[in-house]
Amino acid sequence: MEKLLLKNTKTIILVSDTCPPDTNGVSTTMKNYIKHIPELGYDLICITPDGLPYFNCPFSNDVKLAYGLDFKQEYFDKSFAVHIMTEGTLGIQARKFCIRNDIKFTTSYLTMFPEYIQKHLLVPIWITRKYFKWFHEKSEKVFCCTEDLANKLDWIKKEKAICPKGVDTQLFCVKKKKESNIKTALYVGRISREKNIDDFCKLNLPDIKIAIGDGPQLEELKKKYPTVSFIGKLKPEELVEYYQNSDVFVFPSKTDTYGLVMLEALACGTPVVAYPINGALDLADDNTVFVDDDLNHAISIAFDHADKNEETYKNKMAQKSWMKSTEELCSQLIFNSV
Repeated sequence: MEKLLLKNTKTIILVSDTCPPDTNGVSTTMKNYIKHIPELGYDLICITPDGLPYFNCPFSNDVKLAYGLDFKQEYFDKSFAVHIMTEGTLGIQARKFCIRNDIKFTTSYLTMFPEYIQKHLLVPIWITRKYFKWFHEKSEKVFCCTEDLANKLDWIKKEKAICPKGVDTQLFCVKKKKESNIKTALYVGRISREKNIDDFCKLNLPDIKIAIGDGPQLEELKKKYPTVSFIGKLKPEELVEYYQNSDVFVFPSKTDTYGLVMLEALACGTPVVAYPINGALDLADDNTVFVDDDLNHAISIAFDHADKNEETYKNKMAQKSWMKSTEELCSQLIFNSV
């Protein structure tokens, strides 16, 4: 459990079942909230699996499901907001504590688990949606990263708040690409089934396909697709060069709510292709982000029509900073009086 304190009249308590150094979008979001919330003048308390007993998730051994959460009285010495970012074991414990003590709280819907579970475990969506509906029904607001996602969550009868994601534009920046007849397609993310990486590996168009990341499917896909270069996990600063030197970034997931890696690629001046889902639809245009049910077709359009002007990408990312995202989060939280 990590606690960051500054002198202030308000405290923000974030609860998440995943956090740095985990490699996923929620962890990246947490990392940036941890950085920027104190800069906005709030005290910050982060409740994560760090320092708590846990067991490994049955479906993903690199995910920790923690228990034994103990809220301390000092957390509530002044006006405070509780925001639960994930629906795992820590989220359940925090939810129960808030309801029992008549504390108002908000939640985030960051992963489309019902769709993922249906695809990979063949469990009908209506069954898993019952759990997520139960989890969020006592929340004051459910935070979504796009308006499109909020509209799709009409089965959760709660007020929705739009809190867009951000990107570190100081680290991820445009660099002029060298002209070449050899085309490179890049994937960055977790190497696991929910990311639908097979569709990336099967692509016909690019001459070179590079996949960066780690996960339970890594060794399996290495053997299955020997023509794809699997690099493994890299630090953010090591990723930049791959983004900058690729001709197209491919986001093959059909269950993600956004995909922060799309923003990182765009910030580096690389066009994105994706299926027409949530975050991709929010970013789609005629110059930088191309969506289609056929990724090969989307790539061909991107190669022919992607804008190569650096300013186009810089302008697109100008309003996508993590500070703006954090400001939006803080402005929509519900604070409890002492």
